[in-house]
Amino acid sequence: DQLHVDNSSLLESVALFEGDLGKVADRHAQLIGHVNKKQKIRYTVKLKEECAQLRLDLNKARHKLMQLEGSRRSDSLYGALASLGYSPAPAVQSSPQPKQRSQEQSPNSPFQWLGRLVGL
Repeated sequence: DQLHVDNSSLLESVALFEGDLGKVADRHAQLIGHVNKKQKIRYTVKLKEECAQLRLDLNKARHKLMQLEGSRRSDSLYGALASLGYSPAPAVQSSPQPKQRSQEQSPNSPFQWLGRLVGL
């Protein structure tokens, strides 16, 4: 009788431990990722593609930012030179009439020099 009681007690313990093992295995699979290798590979490939797309978007945004900052710097430089009394070179002015060169505006004026510097 004692052996049957011990045997049934041990069988209950084994069943309990197997249930706990199943729960722990499921939790472990959730923590480390997919158990199915194909799903894990697809997920990794998807992450890499998303990362590449985000890098491309970031590079485009950086390029546009550099263009805008360059434009802003040139605008502020022209404004600063104008506030100092220098008039812009004929190539920079937007008036359609051809201007004759005055004695105040020599060929070496800061705006002409700046225009040559930035390729205008």
